[in-house]
Amino acid sequence: MLKKMVLSVAVAMLAVSVVQAPASADPGFTPSRTDFVGVGSDTTQDVVNALAAAYNKRKPANRLASFNATGSATFTPKAGLPKRARVVGSSNGIKALQADTEGAYDFARSSRAKKTDGTEATLTFYAFAQDGVTWAVNYNSFAPKNLKKSQLANIFKCSSSARYWDQVGGKKNGKKRVAIRPWLPQAGSGTRSFFLGAIGLTDAQVGSCVNQKASNIENDGKKVGTNRAVIAPFSIGQWVAQAIYGKNDRHGKLVLGRIAGVSPTTGKITISKKGAVKGKNIRLNASDFPRQHLRLVYNVVRNEEAAKFEPIFGQTGYLCDQTKIIRAYGFEPIGGGCGAIS
Repeated sequence: MLKKMVLSVAVAMLAVSVVQAPASADPGFTPSRTDFVGVGSDTTQDVVNALAAAYNKRKPANRLASFNATGSATFTPKAGLPKRARVVGSSNGIKALQADTEGAYDFARSSRAKKTDGTEATLTFYAFAQDGVTWAVNYNSFAPKNLKKSQLANIFKCSSSARYWDQVGGKKNGKKRVAIRPWLPQAGSGTRSFFLGAIGLTDAQVGSCVNQKASNIENDGKKVGTNRAVIAPFSIGQWVAQAIYGKNDRHGKLVLGRIAGVSPTTGKITISKKGAVKGKNIRLNASDFPRQHLRLVYNVVRNEEAAKFEPIFGQTGYLCDQTKIIRAYGFEPIGGGCGAIS
């Protein structure tokens, strides 16, 4: 069991060393029946793709094959198996792993923790990095730079006290009030469930003003759109990877907001008049950002197969040594917490 979330980083650590890694995409090969295939979280797909590509250069007997949450409508998980629908989101990846009877899936990427209601008792969750979730708006938004947890809750409840940006410290468009347009990713998204939990809401409390279409994909500014009134949750690690390091960049013109006056990132970010982002020494602010908005991310396997994944996902396994790749994709290594299971 993971007893403690690692929430701080040493002051003396060097700036992120960006390693050269292949472009994030589905694996460039059709996995064999003995390869290890993973599906699920959009948040961790890029970093796991890069880790898998690096691992496969070692020519292991069982290659890692990580399939994106987005892409073609169908894909072939392993040679000899029929095509099937793309698996989108942490919960859907976990369900696909649980329901699999053909040996199509071997692990699931998850940006949420293991459920405590017993429905995932047959699964082992391996923690491998730290992330956080905050709110994002377009660079020229009417939103303020800072929002409190209570204000975020009211926005996504569609409360009458938070229907317009000027009610929560934002701006009017001249003399005209600007209605807030909240946006959430699809059901099954780990980022969606984590963000709602962090601001104290359940799915049932989400208001009718919220755009929560099934086609909404997390951490994708192009899906969120360019409306100056929109607000959406966004993985801090994904935003750093995309906006700062250009990893599978789809952040559009979204920028991250502060919570309770605390920035989600360290370092200095500059934003041009056209929304271009530049930054130096940009990292997840694991030391000061509100604890409830920080999370661990995981790879999930079946309990009976955990032993064969220990050399990959375990505390002395391959992934836990790859701190440069993890940082290059915006996430924070978790030291001795890496490979801990729940």
